[in-house]
Amino acid sequence: MEKGDMIKKLKDYYEGLDESDFERVLSAFHDDMIYKHPKIWDFEEEQPEYHGKEAFKTLYLDKRGKRSFEHQLVDIIAEGDRAAILGTAPGLKGGISWVAYAKFKDGQIYRFMYGALTGEPPSME
Repeated sequence: MEKGDMIKKLKDYYEGLDESDFERVLSAFHDDMIYKHPKIWDFEEEQPEYHGKEAFKTLYLDKRGKRSFEHQLVDIIAEGDRAAILGTAPGLKGGISWVAYAKFKDGQIYRFMYGALTGEPPSME
């Protein structure tokens, strides 16, 4: 997959989240996807892991619902079939910085893992 295509797919995913456009969010992911992140929402177990697009759809449509906060993408590094993202979410829990890792298959996000950082993200200058 081309670097520009991976970056566009990731930006589409985050823009979909920010706009509560769940069809756009879901369209970024492969049917056999796995999505893993630390506990963010009260309804989740510790270190939740969602297998398959249907489980992910349940998370977003039935549990998470619309949330008002913005993802700011600070840096994206993409190569081969993988990408790493550094970002912030200023309105989430008083503001958090995060990193994410994505693996692509058939032009869609196949594996996605997210983790929160403490403090401000490091300067990329």
